[in-house]
Amino acid sequence: MSQLLTYQKAFARLVTDAEMRQVVFAGDTRPLAELGLSAEQQQYFLQMDHKRVEIFSRLLVTNRLGKAMDGLPWTTKILGSELGQIAYEFNQASPPKDAKKYREAMAFGVYLQERFRHIPPTPPYLQDVLNYEMSVLEIRFDADGYRTVSSSKNPAAYLHLLRSAGTSENLIPFRLNIRIVALNYDVESLGRDLERGKTRPAVKKQAMLVLLKVDSSGSVVQTRINYRTFAFIQACDGSTPFGAIVYSLAREFHEDTPRRMPGFRGQCLSLCKSLVEQGVIGLGYGAFSEQSGESSGHVRSLG
Repeated sequence: MSQLLTYQKAFARLVTDAEMRQVVFAGDTRPLAELGLSAEQQQYFLQMDHKRVEIFSRLLVTNRLGKAMDGLPWTTKILGSELGQIAYEFNQASPPKDAKKYREAMAFGVYLQERFRHIPPTPPYLQDVLNYEMSVLEIRFDADGYRTVSSSKNPAAYLHLLRSAGTSENLIPFRLNIRIVALNYDVESLGRDLERGKTRPAVKKQAMLVLLKVDSSGSVVQTRINYRTFAFIQACDGSTPFGAIVYSLAREFHEDTPRRMPGFRGQCLSLCKSLVEQGVIGLGYGAFSEQSGESSGHVRSLG
């Protein structure tokens, strides 16, 4: 590792680790030596203006908190007066690795998830709000933190497969850029209340499955789905043919009798068409390629 990179990493550690600053500014250079700094560099750290370093540290926490608030607005609003202390603890436990707003917000979300495993959130619906907002971030931004385009693909091309194939048994459905979140509360309604100024609105428990996707304008839209629809979408793994999916689901839902099977297959075919029109799934034969496009309409439910 170059001396410059070693110095930069040591400085980053210094401004994010309050305990290290206390030790170093008391004259103990062992933490600096352990990080690989030369004796000359260690002396330079000792001579730094302590107040300036503390100010810089606070500014860093403020900057990271701003990114978290932008990416997880409902979550951070519910945290209220606890947010400042949690942000400080987050900065200590998870030093910045990427300056992109999306990555910082996701890092804060991951920290909160881990915290909630040990300290149940108050109010209880905060866990749902966090999971919902993190799912929204995941579909709005790609792995590098750049905005994604609509998950909708050219429905006409896929629907042509359904019409021209004669039989859809061998078509391979695959999921597009979507997320399905299992919730115990109506988070979207709760979010609207937060935006109207309510800091901790009263919310009744309401179990639901919510499908999230990005529309052609770049906005995230949600659709409630039932369990059967969820099971169909989950089965669209890009390798299982449509016929095998129908047979497997028919067995799961006890629809695999000679009398019920034709109607169930028709429901699956109708649902498949609806999901294709929505840009929730695509279709192919074996190896598939995704195509760009737009879609509209409503997702139908299976059963």
